[in-house]
Amino acid sequence: MFVAPLVIYLLLCVLVGYRGRDTRLGSFGCFLASVVLTPVLVFVILLLTEPAGFQSQK
Repeated sequence: MFVAPLVIYLLLCVLVGYRGRDTRLGSFGCFLASVVLTPVLVFVILLLTEPAGFQSQK
C-alpha cells in the first residue's frame, strides 16, 4: 500500500538529481536535497538558478 507512492517519490528524486548534474551540488547533492525537502521544490530552485559553469554574456 505504501510502496507505490514511495517508488514514485524516489523516482522523482532521481530525476531531479539527474537534472541537477551540472550544478554546484551535483546530481547526488540534488538527489539528497530532493529527498529531504521535496522534488518539486528542488526542481523549481534548479529552474531558477544557473548551471555551475555558466558565464553570462555582456
